[in-house]
Amino acid sequence: YKLIHLIKGDFESNQEAVTYRSSNKKTQRVFQSEKERCFEYIQLLATCHECAPCRNKQGELTHFQGPSPDEIALVDAAYRMGLVYEDVVEGKIKLTKTERLGEREEYEIEIIHMMEFNSDRKRMSVVIKDPKDGLIKLYTKGADTIIDARLDKSQTPPELYA
Repeated sequence: YKLIHLIKGDFESNQEAVTYRSSNKKTQRVFQSEKERCFEYIQLLATCHECAPCRNKQGELTHFQGPSPDEIALVDAAYRMGLVYEDVVEGKIKLTKTERLGEREEYEIEIIHMMEFNSDRKRMSVVIKDPKDGLIKLYTKGADTIIDARLDKSQTPPELYA
């Protein structure tokens, strides 16, 4: 059966802007630049995981602990790219976005549902409500062979099937 992906529907690109539209044309998300598209991916890394932040006595983030070295490496990659996973409090993921010039923006993403990684599914998914655009999004990460097998390559962008 059909699950969902970022936004099911049409995909069009003109120069830098990329628009995803729902199949019923009621919802759309426009990425104005490559930077916005990259940030969406980095946000996936910072939200779709089972890691915990570790802090020193001064409360400074020192490292992450997680169920696997791969999981830790992905959360650390988001950290190194400027999106810091701070914690989960009351069903909301707390993140800090840091720009090159030292500007910081703290924000929270509501977790609607989390499907933890297991050896049968070989993937993890999290359903979130993005505070920037109000869209409900499904982020999924997992083994390449599992994800690739569930993509309908006749669609642009590909649709994810369970």
